Amino acid sequence: MTPKSYPIYKGLQKPLTYKGFKGKYIYWALGSLILGLLVGAVAAALTNMITAGLSALASMGSCIAFILYKQNKGLYKRNIYSGIFVHQTKLSIYYEKRKQEPI
Repeated sequence: MTPKSYPIYKGLQKPLTYKGFKGKYIYWALGSLILGLLVGAVAAALTNMITAGLSALASMGSCIAFILYKQNKGLYKRNIYSGIFVHQTKLSIYYEKRKQEPI
């Protein structure tokens, strides 16, 4: 008997997207909202409610703006080098001298 084979759905190979945030930035946005709530709670304990609310909104807004800025650069961290790169075509002189010696 041969085993039955079933088709496996592997997805569309695209990152998870939620309200404009992609991949790991969804968790960053969630963390920034929690951070804003904590900043608001601490500010409410130390000052009045209006200042606490404004500081919470400012904290959340600045973190979300930073996340959107980072997301526009790309989902994955990569180095972008600009300039002209010259690659050495020959090996070092030590190798060339050693290569000429008889075995």
